Amino acid sequence: MTPSGSEVVLLVEQWFERPGHVQANRGFIALVRASLSSARVVFACAPKYRREIGNDPKVESAVAAWVDCDAWPPGSTLVREAWRRTVSLWRLAGQLRRKGIRPTHVVVLGSSGATLAAMCIMRARLPRGCRMFAVLHGNASEIFLGWRPRNPLKRLFTFRAMLEFLPTTGMKALALEPWIADRLRNQLPHLSKSIVCIPLGFDEGEALPARVRAADSEGLRILFVGQATPDKGFREFAHLATIARERPAWRGEFRVAGALRRDAADIDQSALARSAGDRPLARADMLSELAEADFVFVWQSEHYDLSPSGVVLDCVAHGVPMTGRRGPGIKALEQSYGRCGVFAETVEQLVADLEEVAKSGERSRLAETWLQSLARARAARTAARLAPDARRILCE
Repeated sequence: MTPSGSEVVLLVEQWFERPGHVQANRGFIALVRASLSSARVVFACAPKYRREIGNDPKVESAVAAWVDCDAWPPGSTLVREAWRRTVSLWRLAGQLRRKGIRPTHVVVLGSSGATLAAMCIMRARLPRGCRMFAVLHGNASEIFLGWRPRNPLKRLFTFRAMLEFLPTTGMKALALEPWIADRLRNQLPHLSKSIVCIPLGFDEGEALPARVRAADSEGLRILFVGQATPDKGFREFAHLATIARERPAWRGEFRVAGALRRDAADIDQSALARSAGDRPLARADMLSELAEADFVFVWQSEHYDLSPSGVVLDCVAHGVPMTGRRGPGIKALEQSYGRCGVFAETVEQLVADLEEVAKSGERSRLAETWLQSLARARAARTAARLAPDARRILCE
């Protein structure tokens, strides 16, 4: 099917009442506009979230209508969460009817087993032929790692169980990275036609402030970006800083641009030049830290093995090399575009490798190689480059 010019694309942010995934969702809005230029974009979210994501002239001009929608993170009780999300999406569909909005496409920007169950019910209240997509954003590893309750009713609402209904409902699971889609199709071949991919885009109008530190300054500045949690490698980051501090030849500092979560409160931050705070940084403050960084640290647990990384995307968008351990996302990035930083399998080896880079006469040449790789990756992620495939997926 080709675009008809009468498309109405409803984007639903049902997970975050306050800011979360703002940059990713702005990128998705831009991609929808680029791929379906005549479509009317409707965004459903909590009022507080609208004030954050809509605080951008490009977003305000791209979104034709805003609709209020309940939002909250996934809960621990599967049946209760499924009920709440079902009621919320059912009411949202009713609002759309009353406002005369008839969506041709619905994209729920974040999913779980409970979300998929709620979308199945919501479908009955949407116009016939409406295409529905559930974005796999942040917790797709639960499909394989998630707890499976003994209660058969609760088990019905697990992520893995609900995916089995996709072929019957006609809904699609939307991966935000090709390597995630490939792995899901390989492990769930009977669902391969129900798994599609539109790569995660970025805010192309955003730029880093001017850098103050010299690019070849003697010491390295290594930055941890985002929520400081064990699953995102904060323990390894703090350990790396501690080991580096004890090495006589080490020159550099470790900084955090993000908030400390309670499950990381026991981690010693004494070796950090800037510790994790008690609240997230404003985007402008984070970009200022990013502009001065020589490397951004990435070291995620298996919980994020099937998750796109906003931190990696920020590094691609703004040309900042990375260091840490090569997870699946880094491996896929380097296979496609080339080396983009310094990586090792242990923290001890990593600090030795970074120390070698800092004192090497090849540092500038290596940095140029990494930046060229990141520039190639960035060019492949613009809305204009992604639009043809996105148009095909949304309309097929």
